[in-house]
Amino acid sequence: MTNSVQSVGEVMPNHECFHWNTLFCGDKARASFNACVGDNGAPDIYSYADGYADSVMLLIEDLKNNRGTLDTLIYPICFNLRHSVELTIKGQINDLAHLARVRKQPLEKAPQFGKILNQHDIQNLWDFFVQNAHDIDRRYSESITSLTPYIKCITEIDPTGQTFRYSYNTESIKHLTNTSIINVLVLQEQFMLIRNELERLQSITAMMISEYSTGTFTPHLSRNDLVIIANQLPARDVWGDKNFKNIKERLKIEYDIGSKELSQALKLIQETRDMGKVIGICFAIPGLSIEELVHLSDIWKSAWDIRVLENKLRSYINTPESQPPKAENMMNLLLRERKAKKNTDYAKDLFVQWITPTRLAGLFTLLDSNYAFSEDYDSQYSKYLNDFKGMSLNLINFEIRDCWLRRVGTANFPALIVNKLKSSGFAEESSFMAETLFS
Repeated sequence: MTNSVQSVGEVMPNHECFHWNTLFCGDKARASFNACVGDNGAPDIYSYADGYADSVMLLIEDLKNNRGTLDTLIYPICFNLRHSVELTIKGQINDLAHLARVRKQPLEKAPQFGKILNQHDIQNLWDFFVQNAHDIDRRYSESITSLTPYIKCITEIDPTGQTFRYSYNTESIKHLTNTSIINVLVLQEQFMLIRNELERLQSITAMMISEYSTGTFTPHLSRNDLVIIANQLPARDVWGDKNFKNIKERLKIEYDIGSKELSQALKLIQETRDMGKVIGICFAIPGLSIEELVHLSDIWKSAWDIRVLENKLRSYINTPESQPPKAENMMNLLLRERKAKKNTDYAKDLFVQWITPTRLAGLFTLLDSNYAFSEDYDSQYSKYLNDFKGMSLNLINFEIRDCWLRRVGTANFPALIVNKLKSSGFAEESSFMAETLFS
């Protein structure tokens, strides 16, 4: 392509970072239509898949509105549909390989892995995914069962991505001679189901990567399995009873594991906070004791009049965290806080005297808590603690004062602590703090 082609817009000047020509280039005058590609936005394989999938729906919508020719648009529609599915499966194979490494049974050992992603046979790709997914985690079964019939439909018509790409195959045989008619409305309805199932599959894999990254699993039991087992166990203090031996034998049969792996599973259950609590084991809040939180609440009360704020705090505590707070007139809010405010400088000095790197790490972890698993909470606490212990005196003092200004010294802090304790799995501590706050 040469620069002899006349551009309608103002083609942006060439730049050493971009390999542009007169066809594939940016346009400064119409910058809102400049698409970001390559390293500019870093699209992954799912971005490509989404693009092909979106084009299917857009083209069919155009046909429904009498824009375009049905008998010609059917080919890009079907090609893009198939290609989006192929790309998503390949993306899932890549993600499955990552999951397998986290799971400590690398997928790369499979003899076909080196060449599987370089082919276009959609049935081979799907079979490879299915076989390895079943080996990694049984929770894939439902999605696999739902998607397999759709993959078979694609394979029957276009196994390698050539049917809707060319009118003839490499042996000069015409495509689709036994099909004759394809209804785009049926295609659209079915593709919506396929796309939903593929998105669910992606979500399952992403969730499993997060779950297995905790390290809480055994060779044949996922963390989810361990949670299920924990809920079938009696309290830890009665494990010495004769009945517990029968429970262990039943679990070994149910999960097809030996005594060694069951012992490993029971050890993990006892060590992991959310599971350990199920069997009656007590766990401390990382970096904070309940007595320390009560003391902190008292420090806060020296800055704010609890009687003025009580109704608002109770409302905040009783509102689910997922539900946005009700809108409030800003003037009313400011007037209430002005009326409630006491000696904040004195309270801040008390806080500075009370806080330590350990308590600061505990506060940060609790207030930032939005963790899928208790192991993630504990890991984040360790990170905060190491960071704070390694800081200079000036920097740690800045963090302490900032913590007071933005967190502890705010009017809704006690309610935030109560809610965060509850959402982080410290339900009893949350209830105790709520009772103490208003006592």
